[in-house]
Amino acid sequence: MSMSFGSNRIRAVLASLAFTICGLNSAEASDKPVAELPSASRNAALDAPLSAAGFEVAVTVDDLPLQGEPIQGSSRLSIARAFLAELKSRRVPEVMGFINAGAPADLGETDAVLRAWRRAGYPLGNHTLTHLSLSDARSFDDWKANVEGNEQYLIRYMGSKGWRYMRLPNLTTGRSKERHDSAVDYLDARRYRLAEVSVSFGDWAYVEAYKRCTMQRDEAGIAALEATYFDQVDRGLLRMKLLSQLLYSRQIRQVLVMHLSAWSVRTLPGVLSRIEAAGGRYITLARALDDPAYREPAAERGKGLLLERVATRRNMPLPGQVLNRPDLAVAGVCRNSSRAGNIP
Repeated sequence: MSMSFGSNRIRAVLASLAFTICGLNSAEASDKPVAELPSASRNAALDAPLSAAGFEVAVTVDDLPLQGEPIQGSSRLSIARAFLAELKSRRVPEVMGFINAGAPADLGETDAVLRAWRRAGYPLGNHTLTHLSLSDARSFDDWKANVEGNEQYLIRYMGSKGWRYMRLPNLTTGRSKERHDSAVDYLDARRYRLAEVSVSFGDWAYVEAYKRCTMQRDEAGIAALEATYFDQVDRGLLRMKLLSQLLYSRQIRQVLVMHLSAWSVRTLPGVLSRIEAAGGRYITLARALDDPAYREPAAERGKGLLLERVATRRNMPLPGQVLNRPDLAVAGVCRNSSRAGNIP
């Protein structure tokens, strides 16, 4: 069944939000969707009731032992320890780390990071040996070898159980239906559970800009990055709640993806505080994926973010509560002194 922005379903949801916040009477609420309200009333109608809605969320982290290279004065291990300390202080019960055990040159430090993750009581899952995506693999056999090459490390740190979760690199499923379907069948045959993602704040896009600003000791640039990112987190949480309500008439269990980096260490306290203030309660990945929302048709599994995928399939234009291209927003920060601190 298709769903357009003007459909009765979306009009009813948005109109009910307008009624709750703006004090519209029932006749007005049924006839005037939020999209037709003045901008101030529209923003209030969308923001307030959704901000109050509680939700459950599984926190997951990609690219262990580290996205990119450490910034000066740090190491992969020091970054991982700081990240884990913050998670434990917030009593996050589980954070599955998806590993690329063959990506870095220093396997000794990789071992230290993965052992630290396990000592914290958190599990590990498969993200392929070298972060090889289905779109970038020269052949499907190459991709399968990359998946299986990572398994020896998962067995080393996890034993025989608990690691058969696959997070597809770049959340892509290849450039053809044949490759997507082959991957889904292959993962099913190897008893993997596909670790879908419903929400991302685009933290990966800030890593290199933060490294540049740190090397230049550009505090204005770092402050600009933080302001942009935390605004994106706030908007992303609202977008997540809005899409969940529109698509499922409830707040589904969410799966958040983050990436291990110096940037994520710096911003993790702010991210977790915003999640908690928005009504978030931390759960395990298995519990999140047990939500019926993740029982997608085989032909759709793994294709990008869950909520955006379902909205597109139902022909529902996506709300603009979050920057779609954070990489473009931060690309010029700390490139030179004239651009430092400025985000287009």
